Amino acid sequence: MRAGECDVAVVGASHLLLSPVTTGVFAGAGLLSPAGACRPFTARADGYVRGEGAVVLVLKREHDAKKDGDKPYAVIRSSAVHQHGGRSALSSPSAAGQRQAVRDCLRAAEVDPAEVKYVEAHGSADKVTDTVEADALATAYERQSSDAPPLYLGSGKVNVGYLETAAGAAGLIRAVLAVGHGTVPPQPDFTDPAQDIPWQRTSLTVPTEATPWPDTGRVLAGVNAFGFTGTNAHVLIEAPAEPRPPAPERIQHTGKPHWLDAYTWD
Repeated sequence: MRAGECDVAVVGASHLLLSPVTTGVFAGAGLLSPAGACRPFTARADGYVRGEGAVVLVLKREHDAKKDGDKPYAVIRSSAVHQHGGRSALSSPSAAGQRQAVRDCLRAAEVDPAEVKYVEAHGSADKVTDTVEADALATAYERQSSDAPPLYLGSGKVNVGYLETAAGAAGLIRAVLAVGHGTVPPQPDFTDPAQDIPWQRTSLTVPTEATPWPDTGRVLAGVNAFGFTGTNAHVLIEAPAEPRPPAPERIQHTGKPHWLDAYTWD
């Protein structure tokens, strides 16, 4: 699109569970939650739940969207990927690789770390992995003190499970909806913060209720992701100049919480 080779791009990612073989392998490796619940950044985190779904994004250059009268949910300011190489284990992420991807993203967008108020985290609900990710985000976004500006943290895996090959896209669309509506999404079932994450020594905060975006200027959010191959990815997005109305109050129902309840669709 930047090269002018196309004016509109339809980008999609999907993940389907068509065979029990992979589930058996992952369960044998201790990656899946015996309790059948994905609870990132909590003391009860014991693995993830496999999920399936599809995400489709329609992309345009910002000036073309304005010219066409479109009302985008968000503007992608920058993206970065980083492969850090060797790791101690297949499921062990690289803290240095995550920090590098975040810093490359901030540099490319010319954004001060303190301007970013929310990060849609990978949040795979493994105690070690969650601790590594939280520490990497606190460092890269310069939130290593309780006096630093708050950085809200969340992960949609608690709502829809781990979509594996489409997990990064699911996280991206959750963050896109958040900045589009100017609302930090709540994290269901967050009652017992993981003890290994130094919450008191950082300004990381996990909201348990839908929270209006801090009124401190630009509405910026990061999306963090990493995979088995050791590749780390980060995307920085911003609300458009004319943000959408705030999200309505969360719909009350008796079923399992679902993050889409907090938003409306055009």
